[in-house]
Amino acid sequence: MLKIIDIFMLFSLLCLSILMYSLSDQKIKTRSKNNFFFVLLVCLLVSVYSFRDLGLDLEAYRHMFNDASIFSNYSETQLSRPMELGWVILIFLLKKMGLGFNFFLFFSSLIPFGIIIFISLKEKLNKDIWLVILSFYLLFLFSSLDAIRAFFASSLILLAIYFYSSNRKLLFFIFASISVLFHSSAVIVFVFPLLMKINWKISIWFFTCLVLLISSMLFRYELATISFLDLDIERNTSLITTIYWKMAYYLLYYNSQGYTYINGSHEILSYLINFTSILAFTFISLCLFHIRDQNAFIQNAKNIYLGAFLLYCVLNVLGAEVLAFRILVISNLAIIFVIPYLLKTKFIGINLFLKFGMIYSLFLHLFLVLLYQAGLHQPQSLFFIGF
Repeated sequence: MLKIIDIFMLFSLLCLSILMYSLSDQKIKTRSKNNFFFVLLVCLLVSVYSFRDLGLDLEAYRHMFNDASIFSNYSETQLSRPMELGWVILIFLLKKMGLGFNFFLFFSSLIPFGIIIFISLKEKLNKDIWLVILSFYLLFLFSSLDAIRAFFASSLILLAIYFYSSNRKLLFFIFASISVLFHSSAVIVFVFPLLMKINWKISIWFFTCLVLLISSMLFRYELATISFLDLDIERNTSLITTIYWKMAYYLLYYNSQGYTYINGSHEILSYLINFTSILAFTFISLCLFHIRDQNAFIQNAKNIYLGAFLLYCVLNVLGAEVLAFRILVISNLAIIFVIPYLLKTKFIGINLFLKFGMIYSLFLHLFLVLLYQAGLHQPQSLFFIGF
C-alpha cells in the first residue's frame, strides 16, 4: 500500500511540474511566485524521498544505518564495509545526535535538491526552472531513488562544475574532493577540466567514438584470452599480466555470472528500461551539437556530457554495463540545466526527428521506471501482470 502511495505522489509531482511550467508562460505569473512554487515543489520532493518505500537499495541503506557496531571503530568500519569516509562521518554524527534513518534520507535528498535550486536561481532560469525539475524527473528519478550515495555525490560534482564555470577554481577543487568522500566513482570529476576545454565537432566526435569502440572490442577480445582457471596468476606473474587478469575478471568473468531475475516480466521490463535509457542518452548527445553560444556553465555541462558518453560506450562494449551507467549518471546531473535549452532550440529536418526522439524516449523511460517501481514484475504487487 505504501508503494502505491509513493508512486501516486511521484506521478502527481510530475504532473504538477508540467502544469506549473505551462502556467509560467502566462503574464500573470511573476518571477517571485514562480520561484516560490518551484521551491515548494522541491520541498515536497524532499519529503517524498525521506518517507518512502521505493528504491532497490533502500533496505541495504537502512541496514547500513541501523547497524550500530559499524560506528564502534573507524578502522573496523573501513575494513568491514565498502563505505566511503563521508558517509561514515555523516551517519556517525546523525546517530550521535539521536536522528534516525528517515532524517538520513531527508538530509541525503535535501542537499542535492538544495544545490539544484541554488544553481537554478543563480542561472536566472525564470520559467525554465520547471523544465529543470522535469528534466531531473525524466533522467534521474530511477537512479536517485536507488543510488543514494551516487545521487548525493553527483550533486556535489554539479556544484563543483558550476564554480569552475564561474572561474572559482579553488571551490571547484574543494567540492570535487568532497564528492569523492561520498562516492569513489566521483574521482572522475578531476578529468572534467580537460573535458570542459574540448569543443566537440560532430564529425570529430563520431570519429573518436568509432575509434574507441573498435579499440574496446579488440581489447575485450584480448582480455578474453586470459584463463580464469588459474586464480594464482596475479601472484605468480608480472604486474602487467596481473592488471590484465583483474580487468578480465571484473569486466568479463564477474559480469558473465549474470543477474537473477524474478520472472519473465522482470527481465523484459529491466531490458526495456536499459534500452530506453541508452536511446535517450544517445538522442541527447546528438541534440547537444545544436547548442551554440550559451554561457560557460551550459557549455561545460555539454562538453562533459559528450566526453562521458564516449566513456559510457567504451565501458558497455567492455561488458561493464553497471559501471558505465554509474559513471554517466554521477557525472551528468548538470545536463538537466542543458535540456531546457534543447527544448527551446528550433530544429528542422532530420534534426527535428532527433529532438522528438529525445523527448519521447525520455518520457517512455520514465513511464517504464514508474511501472518498475510500482512492482509490475513482483508477484506480491497489486500491479503484477502475471508472468
